[in-house]
Amino acid sequence: MNLGNIPGYYWDEEKKKYFKITADHAVESRQKYTKSNVRHEKQVAKRRKIERRDEEKRQAQTIKRSRLLSIPEYAGVGLHRETGARSSVRDGLQADNAFVSQLRYQDVFVSEIDIPILNAHPCPLSHRTLVTRLDTHVSYVYSSPGDISHTSSTQHHDVTGRPSLRPHVALSGHAMSTSVWPAHDPQKLLVCGSGPSENVFIGSIAEADLVSQPDVNIRIGDDETIFWDGAISSTGDTAAIAGSDGVFHLSMDGKILARLQGASNSRSLSWLNPTTIAAGSGKTTLLWDTRTHGSSSRFNCKHNITGVRSVPSSSGTQLLLSTNHGLSLHDTRMTPAPSSKLSRPMLHFPILHEEPQLVLDVSDRDLVAVSTKNGRRDEVRILSLRTGREVRTLQLPEGVRKRPTQLAWREDERGVEFLQACIGERIGKWCWKDEE
Repeated sequence: MNLGNIPGYYWDEEKKKYFKITADHAVESRQKYTKSNVRHEKQVAKRRKIERRDEEKRQAQTIKRSRLLSIPEYAGVGLHRETGARSSVRDGLQADNAFVSQLRYQDVFVSEIDIPILNAHPCPLSHRTLVTRLDTHVSYVYSSPGDISHTSSTQHHDVTGRPSLRPHVALSGHAMSTSVWPAHDPQKLLVCGSGPSENVFIGSIAEADLVSQPDVNIRIGDDETIFWDGAISSTGDTAAIAGSDGVFHLSMDGKILARLQGASNSRSLSWLNPTTIAAGSGKTTLLWDTRTHGSSSRFNCKHNITGVRSVPSSSGTQLLLSTNHGLSLHDTRMTPAPSSKLSRPMLHFPILHEEPQLVLDVSDRDLVAVSTKNGRRDEVRILSLRTGREVRTLQLPEGVRKRPTQLAWREDERGVEFLQACIGERIGKWCWKDEE
């Protein structure tokens, strides 16, 4: 800018000083401050001033991008989807990455005594948590104060390590599975495992401090029988258990309604719908209609099946099967393979593990949480069934050297999803934390 507009002089903004304007014919052509050069510089400065003013107006009228969207995983999800030009794989991967990348671990319950926790189930209405713990020769199922699904839940230390209240179940042996119904507000309880006396417990969960004894204590099989898994149906009127002696269908009063023919040494099962059970038996998955007691061999794997899970979003049509060499997604609507051939999965994840059962859970948004081992270090891997890709690996708390015995996708009181884990003597969760 020519501050004083001194005739015959030019103000150079870069050097911040005046220079005398000379005639073109009186100096060399390379001289900067000739009349023609100064005229050109003024035109450039005028255009630059107009462009700067337009840019300032544009900035003032532009809505600034949210800081949340500066996370790379979020980029392109919102507007790309709203305009209808969406790619389900791309959007799904970005949305999954965006959700999982914000999960942060926090302890909710920590015991100072070495009594491992097998699993935990929140009871929001009574503000308690149903906990299964494995003592030396006895397994307890009892209600602990505090709802682990609530966002305000804080870390609680258990000094004694043993339930202060009378337990719902005291199994003289090793509990392997605890199932509740319904999942969001448990009222009924199924516990199965191994022991010298009864190995199956079915009962109701009392409210608040009123703790009742199990309704049914029964023993199925002989002294060597062990039940690996059990689940109550979605209607709550029947249950199924799987173990070394096969798969059994039970009423809630403990009566054996039927036994699945052809099933042996089953380590996992899942209800596809209120009347159909999917259970692993060796290298085969059997589908069992509990109304007619008819069954069929549906999916054949190369290795023994260590986990069976129904995909919640599939309305009972898709199954997630695990072996010691991988995790596969199958659809019951696809044409079955001959009994002598292996079934072709829709998706396959190369997950290696050595345990007789794979600890995993599937969320309503088709995210799979799997407990795996990387060398000597345990970790939790998150997989996406929507995209067929691994989303992220969640690291266990610093200093923890035990593998999770339970992974469960839950929702807090606001409907926000989080991942609950039971690891050794602690209960924790990976959840979104509000910014301070």
